[in-house]
Amino acid sequence: MEEVKYNIDFWKAFDKTKVTKEHSMFAEFCLPYMKKGEKLLDICCGNFRDTYFFADKGLIIDAFDYEDFNLEDKKLNFDLIEKFDHVYCRFILHVIPEHLEDYVLINAHNVLKEGGLFYIEARSNKGEVPINNHYRRLIDIEELRNKLLRLNFKIVFEDETKGLSVYNNEDPILIRFIVRKSGEIRTRGTLREEKATYRNPINSVSSMYLLLTTKQIFDDNNIPFFLVYGTLLGAYREKGFIKHDTDIDIGLLDKYWEQVMALINGGYFAIHGLLYIREEHKKRHLKALQYKNDWIDFWFFKKAKEMYKSGRFYNMQAFQIDDGFSDIDFYGQKFKTVNNIKTYLDRHYPKGWKIPVKDTHAKF
Repeated sequence: MEEVKYNIDFWKAFDKTKVTKEHSMFAEFCLPYMKKGEKLLDICCGNFRDTYFFADKGLIIDAFDYEDFNLEDKKLNFDLIEKFDHVYCRFILHVIPEHLEDYVLINAHNVLKEGGLFYIEARSNKGEVPINNHYRRLIDIEELRNKLLRLNFKIVFEDETKGLSVYNNEDPILIRFIVRKSGEIRTRGTLREEKATYRNPINSVSSMYLLLTTKQIFDDNNIPFFLVYGTLLGAYREKGFIKHDTDIDIGLLDKYWEQVMALINGGYFAIHGLLYIREEHKKRHLKALQYKNDWIDFWFFKKAKEMYKSGRFYNMQAFQIDDGFSDIDFYGQKFKTVNNIKTYLDRHYPKGWKIPVKDTHAKF
């Protein structure tokens, strides 16, 4: 949020009339893919220099500038109802944080017609950050490509080189993509994928990616969660995942169900390779996501008298949540959990939890 506010304030104070009115080399490059009369959305159009160029060539234009981004009030489909033949995104991704990048990519997909084209130009991380007074986050071409493919775009053109946007004494290494929308965003895994991952021993590398990605998405959207079950036991007793465990367990309060579902269905997990594979809608207490061969279970808790319940399990005494959460270190990261871990583990694992039991789940 600090980087975004900094950039918004920078561009609001910036005299855009001092920027060249000539269209960019990227606009000239993209034009052959467009036809007169087609609709184009220009995202963060700056001083409209490329917008005017496309309009002059007979395209029907809609455009908005950088100040219109608001992370606290993100709008589905950029708050637009109509569909476009083209979405144009030049020099935007490298001046916004990654979670807003996801928002741009997902919403560009949503507003495109089937078969529509998405044009991206951004600074590559193979170059250097210029010395000036606003935020830059250079882009990894492989990571961006993977996101686009996960959103069901097909690559039409891809390049990473210099000489694409020479300005004064600056010739940055740039990334260019032209991609075609080729179907809806796939957010759910298949039954075959679910069976293939079921009860596999946990892989610490892919599981950590799964957990940290989930943490980043929830943190960016102000959704608190906490470690529970075997993941908490491993973090507390072994300072890591239990080697014979088969999934990650986190808890959330039931009031966040709709918000979490909107993020899942919107593609905000899928863009990072996380697909949901198991759910229990009737009880509304469990959602599972998968990355490679690892799972993460989202357990949603409701308060029932002096306990918090998830499905049929009465797991936590009310004071362990109502009185706030405690922090626990896990692989060098801070995570939230219940505010009395020993009380939770004693109740949840009455047959004992202090001594590891090899190759089996702890019983409760």
